[in-house]
Order: sequence, then C-alpha cells, then structure tokens
Amino acid sequence: MTFILTSLLWLEILQKPILRALPDSVVFMHTGVTLLCEGTSGATKYYLYQKEDPYSRYTEMFPEPGNKAEFTISRIDRHHAGPYQCYYQTYYGSSAYSNTLELVVTGAYNKPSLSAQPGPVVTSGKTVTLQCVSEYYNKFIFTKEGPQKQSWKKNSQYNHSIDKYQASFSVGPVTSSQRWTFTCYSHSMNNPWVWSFPSDPLELLFSGNLQKPIIKAEPGSVITSGSSTTIWCQGTPDAEIYVLHKDGSQKPWGTQTPEEPGNKAKFSMHDVTEEHAGQYRCYCYSSAGWSERSDTLELVVTGTYYTKPSLSALPSPVVTSGGNMTLQCVSQNRYDKFILTKDNLKFTKSLDPQYKRSATPYQALFPMEHMTLNHIGTFRCYGYYKDTPQLWSVPSEPLEIHISGELSKKPSLLAHQGHILGPGMSLTLQCSSDINYDRFALYKEGKADFTQRSSQQTQAGLSLANFTLGYVRYDMGGQYRCYGAHSLSSEWSASSDPLDILISEYLSVIPSLSVKPNSTVHSGENVTLLCQSTSRVDTFILSKEGSAHQPLRGLGPFGDSSMPPSGSIPSAEILQKPILRALPDSVVFMHTGVTLLCEGTSGATKYYLYQKEDPYSRYTEMFPEPGNKAEFTISRIDRHHAGPYQCYYQTYYGSSAYSNTLELVVTGAYNKPSLSAQPGPVVTSGKTVTLQCVSEYYNKFIFTKEGPEKQSWKKNSQYNSAIYKYQASFSVGPVTSSQRWTFRCYSHSMNNPWVWSFPSDPLELLFSGNLQKPIIKAEPGSVITSRSSTTIWCQGTPDAEIYVLHKEKSQKSWGTQTPEEPGNKAKFSIHDVTEEHAGQYRCYCYSSAGWSERSDTLELVVTGTYYTKPSLSALPSPVVTSGGNMTLQCVSQNRYDKFILTKDNVKFTKSLDPQYKRSATPYQALFPMEHMTLNHIGTFRCYGYYKDTPQLWSVPSEPLEIHISGLSKKPSLLAHQGHILGLGMSLTLQCSSDINYDRFALYKEGESDFTQRSSQRTQAGLSLANFTLGYVRYDMGGQYRCYGAHSLSSELSASSDPLDILISEYLSVTPSLSVKPNSTVHSGENVTLLCQSTSRVDTFILSKEGSAHRPLRLKSKFQPWQYQAEFSMSAVATSFTGTYRCYGSEDTSLYLLSYASAPVELKVSGPMGDSSLPPSGHMPPTGLRSYLKVLIGVSVAFLLLLIILIFLLLRRRHQEKFRKNAQKETELQLPAGAAEPGTRDRGSQKRSSPAAATQEESLYASMEDIRLKDGVDLDSWRPPEEDLQGEAHGQVKPSRLRKAGTPLPSAMSSEHVNTKDGQAEEDREVDSQAVEPEEPQDVTYAQLCIRTLSRRTAAPSPSQAGEDPEEPSIYAALAAAHPEAVPKDKEQ
Repeated sequence: MTFILTSLLWLEILQKPILRALPDSVVFMHTGVTLLCEGTSGATKYYLYQKEDPYSRYTEMFPEPGNKAEFTISRIDRHHAGPYQCYYQTYYGSSAYSNTLELVVTGAYNKPSLSAQPGPVVTSGKTVTLQCVSEYYNKFIFTKEGPQKQSWKKNSQYNHSIDKYQASFSVGPVTSSQRWTFTCYSHSMNNPWVWSFPSDPLELLFSGNLQKPIIKAEPGSVITSGSSTTIWCQGTPDAEIYVLHKDGSQKPWGTQTPEEPGNKAKFSMHDVTEEHAGQYRCYCYSSAGWSERSDTLELVVTGTYYTKPSLSALPSPVVTSGGNMTLQCVSQNRYDKFILTKDNLKFTKSLDPQYKRSATPYQALFPMEHMTLNHIGTFRCYGYYKDTPQLWSVPSEPLEIHISGELSKKPSLLAHQGHILGPGMSLTLQCSSDINYDRFALYKEGKADFTQRSSQQTQAGLSLANFTLGYVRYDMGGQYRCYGAHSLSSEWSASSDPLDILISEYLSVIPSLSVKPNSTVHSGENVTLLCQSTSRVDTFILSKEGSAHQPLRGLGPFGDSSMPPSGSIPSAEILQKPILRALPDSVVFMHTGVTLLCEGTSGATKYYLYQKEDPYSRYTEMFPEPGNKAEFTISRIDRHHAGPYQCYYQTYYGSSAYSNTLELVVTGAYNKPSLSAQPGPVVTSGKTVTLQCVSEYYNKFIFTKEGPEKQSWKKNSQYNSAIYKYQASFSVGPVTSSQRWTFRCYSHSMNNPWVWSFPSDPLELLFSGNLQKPIIKAEPGSVITSRSSTTIWCQGTPDAEIYVLHKEKSQKSWGTQTPEEPGNKAKFSIHDVTEEHAGQYRCYCYSSAGWSERSDTLELVVTGTYYTKPSLSALPSPVVTSGGNMTLQCVSQNRYDKFILTKDNVKFTKSLDPQYKRSATPYQALFPMEHMTLNHIGTFRCYGYYKDTPQLWSVPSEPLEIHISGLSKKPSLLAHQGHILGLGMSLTLQCSSDINYDRFALYKEGESDFTQRSSQRTQAGLSLANFTLGYVRYDMGGQYRCYGAHSLSSELSASSDPLDILISEYLSVTPSLSVKPNSTVHSGENVTLLCQSTSRVDTFILSKEGSAHRPLRLKSKFQPWQYQAEFSMSAVATSFTGTYRCYGSEDTSLYLLSYASAPVELKVSGPMGDSSLPPSGHMPPTGLRSYLKVLIGVSVAFLLLLIILIFLLLRRRHQEKFRKNAQKETELQLPAGAAEPGTRDRGSQKRSSPAAATQEESLYASMEDIRLKDGVDLDSWRPPEEDLQGEAHGQVKPSRLRKAGTPLPSAMSSEHVNTKDGQAEEDREVDSQAVEPEEPQDVTYAQLCIRTLSRRTAAPSPSQAGEDPEEPSIYAALAAAHPEAVPKDKEQ
C-alpha cells in the first residue's frame, strides 16, 4: 500500500518536460536541427511526438547527462516540419506532454520582398508600415530580429495590378533606443510550417535634427521610356552620404557622396524602363544623424502602353482672354485614368474616362475656365491604369493653346478654288488683314496644331499669308480659321470667320437636281431647287458656281423620292453574320501587336468590336476598309486585352448578328512549363504516346500540335506532392510517320483562362525504324553515391551514326553523342552526380535506316540524398549454416516510405514498406532469405527512400557481410581477463581449435562486420588467433563468437560457444552485498548472499573472484524502498570460500553493469584447510591409509617422471633445434596467464569426481528452477541456442591450472599422444584436480603426473568404488537448496 501511494504521489508531481530546438525552431531546408527534451532525473525514456503524424515517434532509450534527450535530424526536409511535443517515462509512469514546439522549415519557395512605407527613415515615436509581397503564396510572417525574436502572422490581399499577394503590418511607435530589423516569409495556406526563403533584411533608420533635403528630376519627372534622367538630392553642407529610396523597394535605390563642391548628390538613370517608375524620396547623413525624408518625387515613365490618345480643344485651341475652354482627351483603349500635362509637367489631376459611342469611345473632358496668358503652352494627354499610376501610355499629339484679344481686328480667310473641291485639285488658303500683323496662324477644327506663316505686306497696305495645303485629300475637308499676331505679344487676334472646305466624290452617290416650276423664270417669281437621291443621304448641299459664299445646306424630306425602289430594302434578318479573325494569330505574345479583322457585307457603314467579358469595351470603325471589312489594331497587347471577342456591323437598315466568338489569348505572362513524352520521344508508328506537361504554379494546361492545321486540347491537372508541381497528361495516337508530330504546352490560372504562360519548348516525336534496340548500362553501377562520377554506355549497331540518351519525364534529350572510335557504342559521362541525375534512362540511336527502338530502362539511383542512416543487421546472426534461413533487418529512426536491400552495390530485393515498433529506431523492414547457399555470400547494405522519389536514396547502412558456415568442428573462444571488466582494462579474446584452420573470424552479436585474423600454429598442433580489442569501452560489452575458415573455401566453421563480456561501472548505481547468517560459517551450513540496491535495477549479478564460470544472475524483486535478490547456498563446503561481489544491470543494457558492491569474503571452516579433502571426522581409516599411499605414490611418480623428462629432452634436443625459434614465437604469442587452448576441446579439465560435477550442474538447474518458480527470467539475456547445449557447464570446466596462469609446455601434448591406455589418461586428467587449494597455485606437470600415478596405484576413485562423493562445492550447495530443480538424469 505504501508503494502504491508513493507511486501515485510521484505521478502527480512529475514535471512537464521542456522541448527546445537548437539552434532555432526556424531551420533552413537541408540543414540540421536538434530537438532537446529536458525532463527530470528519474527519466528512463524520452519520446518525441509529431502531432500531425501520430506514427512518428523517436525514442531515446538512455537520457543524456543533465536529464535530457537529444533528437537530431541531420538533414531536415519539408516532411519534418510541423508541431512537436515530447514526454518522458520514469519507473512510476509517464509525464505530461511538453508545450508544443512548431518546427518550421524555410527555403522551400522563392523569397518575398519587404519594404517600409513610406520609407525606411522614420522619426522616433512614429509608426511605420511594412509591406511584404510574394508572387505565389498568400500567407505571411513578419519577424523582428534581435535577442528577443518576435513574429507575427498576417493574411494577404491579391494585388491584380502586379499579379502578386501582399500583406501590410504596422509597427510602432518605434524608438531609436533599439535596432529595428525585420524580415518576412511567405507560405501556402495548406502547410503553415513550410516557409519561403526569408526576404532581405530591412532595418529602420531614425532621422535626426537635420532639415529635409530637396529632390528634383532633370529634365523633368515625366520621362519617355528609353530616355535618360537625373535625380538631384540637395541637403545641408555637412551631409556626408545621400541615399535615394524608391517607395515599395526593399533596398535603397542608390547611395552617393555629395558633388564637389556643393551640397547635393546626383543619381543618374541612363535608360529609363518601367522599373524606374515610382515615387522617390531622398535623405542624407551627417555627424548629427540622419535627416528627414525629402518630399516625394513622382517619376512617371511614358510609352508603356502603345494606344495613343488624342487631344483637342473645344470649341477651339484659341480662346479669348478670360474665356473658357475644354480640352478633350479621347482614346480607343479603355484606360482607367486620363491625365493632362503642360510643357511636360502635370497640369491637372487625372480624370476617369467617359464612354461615348464613337470610333474613340473613351474620353475625358478637362475644363479650363477664365483663360489667361498663363494658360498658353503645349498640352498633351496620357492614359494609364490605376494599379500602375506611374506607367503612362504614349502621349497624344501636342496641342498648343493660345489666347486671342477681344479688341484686335479679326483677319479674313478665303479659298481661291472655292468651297467645294474634288480630289486631285490644289488647295491654297489665304489669311489677310488691314492690320499690320507680323504673322498669321491657320487652324483646322479638330486638329491639335497650328500652321504659322510670316506675313507679307502688299502695296495696298494689307498684310497676308498664303497657306498652300497641296493636293486635295479626303482628310482636308473641314472648317478652317486663321488668326493674326504681333511679334512682341503672345496674344492672338480674334478669329476669322470660319471657312468650310468640302471634298466631293467621297460617297458613291449621285443626287439629281431639278427646278420647279421651271429652270427659266421671271424676276420676282418663286423657284424651288429639288435635290434628290435614291440612296440615303442625311444632308443636301446646294452650291452656286463662282460664288464666294458658303454653300447652302438643307435636310432632305424623307419620302418616296428618297426611298429605294420597292423590294430592294435589305432585311436585318438576312444580313450576313460577319467573320472575325485575328492576324497573325489568336494566340499572341504579350507586348506584341495583333489586328482583329471583322469582315461584313458591302452595305456596312459601321463596325463594332465587342469584348464579351467587358460590355463597355467597344471599338468602332466608322469607315469600312476596301473589301467590306474593318481592322481593329492593338499595337501593344497586354493581359487585360485577353478574352473572348465578337464583332457586328451596321447598315442603313439595321445591325447584323454577332460574329462567332474569337478567343484572344495572351501568352508569356508566366514561366514556361516543361513538356515530355512518356516513356520517351522515340515511338513506333501506329502506337500511342503520352505527353506530360508540368508547371510549378498553375493548374490548367493546353496542349497544342504545331503545323498547318494547328490543334489544341485543354486538360485539367493533378498536384504531384513529390515534386510540388502541377502536371497533366495527354495521350496522342495512333501516331504515324507520314506527318510531323510537334507539340507544345501552356499553363494558366483557373481564374483567367485567356492569359497563358510562355510556351514549353517544342517536343517532336521521332519514329523508330527496323534497327534493333541498343543496350544500355552504367559503370561502375547504377547505384551511385552523390557527388561521385558514373558513365552510361549505349551500345547499338555498327552503322549507328548518332546516339541519344533520354531521361524519362525530361522535355529534352539528356545528351547526344557519336559512337566511340572504333566501336559501336557511345559514352555519356556524368562527372558530379546530383539529385537531378537520378531517374530512369533509355537510349536510342540513328542510322541511315532510321531511328532504333528505345533501349530497356536503366534506373540510375543516387544515394546520400537523405542523411538519416539506416542500420542493417542479420537475425539471428550474419553466419548461417548452408541451407538455413536468415532475416536481414533494416531499421531507421526516420520514417522512410520504403527500404531496399543491395548486394555488392546491386539491387538484391524489391523494396519493402516499413513496420512501426516502439524503440529508439522505430521503423524497420525485414528481408527474409531462405535456403542460403554460397551464392548468398557478399556485402549487403540497406537504404531508405520516399515513394515519390524512388531513385533518391538515403546514405547507406554500414556494410554487412553474410557468411555460410559448414559442419567443420567449432573452435573455442575465451577471454584471459575474465567475464567482467572495468573501463581502461585491456581486452584480448583468443579463438583456437585443434583443426588446422587458416584464419579465424570474431563476431559480436548485433554488429554487422567481422574481425578476421590469420591463424598461428602452436607446437602442440593447435591453430589459434588472438583478437586484441584494446582498452575496454562500454560498447565492447556483448556476446562474442568466433569461427574458423580455410583459405580455399568461403565457408566458415560452426560457431564457437558464445562468450559474454560484461562491462562494469556503466550504471551510476552501487549495490550492497551481505551474507546471512554470517560471513564465517562451518562446512555443511546454509548461506544466503543478499544483493540490494535503493536504485532500480532489473537483474543482480553475483561474481566470485577468481572463478572461471559465468557470473550468476537473478531477477530483482522490489521490497519497500529497495530492490534485492537472494542467492541461497545449502550445505556449503570449504570450496565456497572466496571473495564475492554483486552488480546490477537493466534489461535494456544486458551487458552493461553497475559499479561493484563492496567485496564480501566468505569463509567456510572445516577440519582441513583444503576444501578438496573430506573432513577427518567423516573419513574412514582405510581412506586415510589410501590417502597416505597416494601421497607416497605421487612423490615417487614425480621423481620418475622428472628423470624420464630430462632423458627425453636431452635425446630430442638435436632433433628439435631447428624448431626452436618457431617454438619461441608461438609461446611468446600466448598472453600472460593464457592456458593451453586445446584442453577445453579434449576434455582434460574435469572435477575431482563425477558426483562433484553433478553438483555443479545441479546449481544451474536450481537457478533455472528459481526462474520457473518466481516467474523471473534468469537467462532471458541468453540466445536460445545456449539452452540447447545441455551440460555446458558440467562438460567444460576451466581448470585451476589454466587459471593459475602457467602455459602448457609443448611436451605435454606429446605425453597425451603417446598414452597407450585411454582410460588411464582420463583418470589422470580427473585426478589432476583431486586436490584443489583455496587459492590458485602454480602446479607443475611433473607434480601432477606423480600425484596421478600415486592415486591410480593406491586406490580407485570414489566414483569407481561406488561411494558417495565427499567433496562439497558451491554448485552442489545451491542445488541442494532447490532439490526439486535437479534434472532426473542427474539424481543418479
């Protein structure tokens, strides 16, 4: 109950962890970031959780020092962006989630632009507006740089004038006490954590007490496109730097030092373009600080739009002083605004256009009242669009305004040829006056300019001027006036009376004239002149030949006489529908010209062009061209001209129907898409090919087929998330070689289907002939590391002239080569492989017979694209017996979509989907390999990739070598330093066998590679290899095996028995060890070794100093406030005497131990000091006599053996002299304390009696029973194959001799070889440990043999005599404590 309450209390007070990103939570794409989760000291595991992806978990098993875990993403990409949380686990439960950390990836899109409005120089305490502009993305983030970084999210508005998104953000009041530096980002509304590149930084500058400078432009602020201008900024004499800033720009337009001498700076623009238009301010800097900004200079660029307006003065460009005048600006194009300038300066505010039904339907009227001499000048008008107010059209023709005096006498104007003239006649007008004017000016109503002539004086005292206008044309018809003027005055005289000049023979109508009652009448009678016409005319003009008066005008009565004959009136219902065409084409590049041609009938008097999307947009042509048609010309087409058009015409009898719709498309508004053929541009006649068009931003596509009969198809798109682009496919076929098949594609926005992108590059389909398809291959292979080199070879027929390499989904061929000389193949080299080179390739060749078929596909894979490396391991081991099964496990911390396996850099299996598991590497794929043979031997690697980019792989796992083991005898593996080692010790493992292996391989479980050493031969005929692993580190802990192999075979031997190496001092825990009832006991008593720890450990390990056996393990049990395990020993003997230590370990790190407990020395007292001797009180007299005889026999045997040994050594000395050096080398290679390795395989190390061995085996059986009874797994850390070895500990026992550190002489092997009686040899080996001292001692083989001979002659062993074993042991005692755990076959 206390434990439960404590646990509940602990859960309540677990602190919420803190999640941070280093170096920042806003990270550039393809860089690295570390997510740091900080918890409490009791944390055992940390978890990182991506909220948008519930399956994305990264588990850190071991917290770093400082109670934290680091989750590193070495190469961040878009899919890593999003909100993250972390939590941790303790032994008592899990913490709450941390606060959310939003991980943002920048650099995915083009950077926006950031500017300050009205400029970056501000006054302290004021507010400034920041404006961020992006072409494609509609969400914005403004950030303020500095120690305390701040950010604000803003929505945008779409600016149709610049076709971009923009957002504004007000900052203030700003103060000069800190720096104000800003950047902005843009992103899509679909993914708020993937941002663009940052804008260039914008720093606000603070103005001081300097007066604001003066800004002006020369020659003026209205500049013609392509011309030059200069902007001057004039400040104070102490100004050191002048800065020119354009509103809306993120950077200063320029920086200058003042001109010498002077206080102003010059900013020159030599070739003015649209980009120069805008509002400018300047400011300067001196030692007193920054000045205020100057007033605004608006720089206007004219000539941007080519539809020229016309300007006229109503009623005339000459007005009396004080009178009123209206200037009329008209245009065929519907500009948003019209503006008036006088002498290249703005004269009035702009005006909105008015619509009127005429050939120039859009007009603006500028009234001018109370005219004075100040109004005299040259006027022009322009049109512009309100979204670009500094970009004006080409100007109208100049119009000069003049003031006439009321008192100056008006001159007279006459035409010598009369009022009515026919084409081809010569026209001269004469202006004269009896006032001595110095010059005369002739003006035609409706025109903008005057024609001036100097006056001539006649003899009669008149002043006059003749205006010779040349041969008569239709456009000369009109009303004329003339004025007189003096040289010293800008004022003109009053206007002459108007003179009408009429041009005949324009209308193809001949009226008739008759006189009523007769053509001859008497004076005083009434006469009527009747003018008639069968064709409709609005006005009749009556002229008297030779008269100087104006002809008379009259409206003709509309009666039968003016109507056409009955039945000849056309009906509106039968008027032909006009035809509307575009020349040169209806698909027109932006800023070029196009003519819309409307063709009607001969009776048409007016034509109208109608833009369906804009009901106010009408272009009217009053006079049809010859051929019954009208041309509507757009000299410089722009986006707003795009759309559907119709035209109609009018006759005297009504209007025609509308023409069919003509869709006028403007291209070149966006970047061009890419067009490719799938699977390639070489096709077989009669087959079908798929065209694929890809665009980055726009989701509607048009495919066009070039040729005399141009065709087009509209297609919707799909968004490809892998490449972040839109794409559409279009199937074409069957295609035939009888015609050319050339295609292009365009993209456009769904909001405006008539404004298209630039066209893609043309794609022409090629037809294959009868040539066989070439062979394609890559060297050194098709799996290439990024930044390395590769060569693609294409091999065709000997007569091939050209080889073409094509990458699928590419709009162009990757390369073209001629064949190598001599040979029939071409070489395509890639010297620096990048991600762009990954993909599927085919090649084809051309000869006089035509194009070949495409080759088979070569898939070129680029590795190293993603930096999260997977790891590859073999289950259960990278060595498997021939015919056996194995599973290769590829795991990764990163959630790749697929894992794939390669063998010797070639694809080995199909890719597999990952499986999720809760671990530090949560994503895995298992590749089963069955019926393994020698063909499976090789070097394997695994990679991860994403399904949308299947040819871009991660960095490879470490290589894993797979080996096949046979039936060869297994070697033995031992560690001279023991099983438990501390940091800094030296570790050497020795693998040996009595089989003559040429090499040995050492493998650590869980590793991917083997360590191999050549074998060395000992004098005893053993082969061995020493593996010096160096100073002990934590990662050396684990289970080791070794294998033997022959040079001529790739097959390995069977595995050695596993050897466990345990590393202490890993866990910062020091358990305690105690003995119950006492550390000094009598033989036969029960003892319990109690291992305890206040910190949690999963397993306790008990080790006896100097023992060659594996340390014992017991699962820990939790008692109030501590963990413990009891190692019980029943009926202990003196062999239990020794020094014991206890360690702790966790299930997550089986081979990494805690610090050792304080040593505990257990002393078992008995009648005799030697634990191998039975107690005197229990030994019968015959046994004592036998024992004395054995001692005498051993002494005699020792002397005999010593004599024989000396004799043999002297006899064979001369035979073995040449082997002396080899023998020394072999013995030197055995490390200090090493035992003769062959003794374990030959079974020479036995206990003093079989019963004692049985007791040792019963110990492990009793430990197993503890596991079964207590529900704990003692050997859960062992692999399954170890449990199948049965009497592993009883069959192989390291001898005290080997522990003593005395190497075996070479003669010992010969003694065993020459033994005649095998049983005697076994007895001798058994008796070699009949006397086992409490402490390790050096025992010579001569002594051992004497004891053996004495024992053999004196008495049989206890087992042979049928007596119960008398030698107690630690293992027998542990077995006695749990007798039910002793196997039945051992109870005998």
